[in-house]
Amino acid sequence: MRTLTAALQAAIGSGTPECKVELIDWAPHYSAVFSGGPSGRTDAAIAGDGALVQAYNDGAGRIYVQRVPDPTQPSWGSWTLMTGLAATGAGVCLAPLSDRLRLFWQDSATTLIYAVDSLDNGGTWSAPASLFDAGGTAAGIGADGASTSVFVLYAAAANTYRVAAWTLTGSWSRSDWTLGNSYGGAGLGVERHHRPLPALDLLRVDEKLPDGLRARLDRDLADDRGGLSCAFHASSSPLVRPRA
Repeated sequence: MRTLTAALQAAIGSGTPECKVELIDWAPHYSAVFSGGPSGRTDAAIAGDGALVQAYNDGAGRIYVQRVPDPTQPSWGSWTLMTGLAATGAGVCLAPLSDRLRLFWQDSATTLIYAVDSLDNGGTWSAPASLFDAGGTAAGIGADGASTSVFVLYAAAANTYRVAAWTLTGSWSRSDWTLGNSYGGAGLGVERHHRPLPALDLLRVDEKLPDGLRARLDRDLADDRGGLSCAFHASSSPLVRPRA
């Protein structure tokens, strides 16, 4: 407690000072609404009607998908088998595109990337169709918003992972977007910016941010639809080399 001087107390007189304290907690706080989810490589997306749609690779070559209209309910319903021919350790990607949901995975016998589409918010799905050959084992697949852009974190050689941006312009073409290679890869994420941006931004691993998830701008490409950001998580520190 601080004692007021006689002069200040005289100036205040018998008035009562007013004090207001406002505490604001900016951190989001979450609570679990469901437990007992699948094991293995998973992904999820919010459909156009607000339903939760999730998919997972069970580690035995089977890809399942599930539509959850109301995640607050105690039962989330049953799973639907999409394929039994997926690569056992490869990641899956469930992406909301402009007019559909698209589920990606890698083939078990080749390095082809396959996809199925849903035009009714995950209620039904098309037959699997191959898109392109990733050129190596895919540790992660990512897409968001644009059906003509897909990112793949793939093994270009033994202990050499890099991110490739695949673009559809008549046919699919690949551009490796990395300043260097990573010894290992553990995941990939892609986000579309919901405001006009002048470029497609690739974010990659750098050692200055915590928890192994680090980003550095690698390369820009003009994109009048907005911007995509892609970041990958390495299982070890990356080997950084200048790009030729």
